[in-house]
Amino acid sequence: MAVPQTVIVSFTLVRQANDAEIRAALPAEHVFKDMNAFRTNLGEMIRRQAGGKNGDLLTNNANIFYVHEEGEIFLIYVVWFSKKWHVAVRRPNENLCNKGERIFSPSSSSK
Repeated sequence: MAVPQTVIVSFTLVRQANDAEIRAALPAEHVFKDMNAFRTNLGEMIRRQAGGKNGDLLTNNANIFYVHEEGEIFLIYVVWFSKKWHVAVRRPNENLCNKGERIFSPSSSSK
């Protein structure tokens, strides 16, 4: 079964911020809730930037996605490091995200 392409928007952090501050500034529907669609869309984003090509994903800083899985919110970090893409998962916490990191969200017209 084909997974529909999700329209994704991005926001670049202009200062250090923790998860609560970031989420308060994002659109209301900033969490990717359909994990199958998210995995498909992220895989396509990475394929388009094979070899570290320029594109939507930063190659010089972290790319962050908030996802919903099994009743919890997680952050997916995608980084270009050592000539390949790395994907890591973490729980939201008070650690700071850095200026220049890019946050991705499903497109939404409301905050």
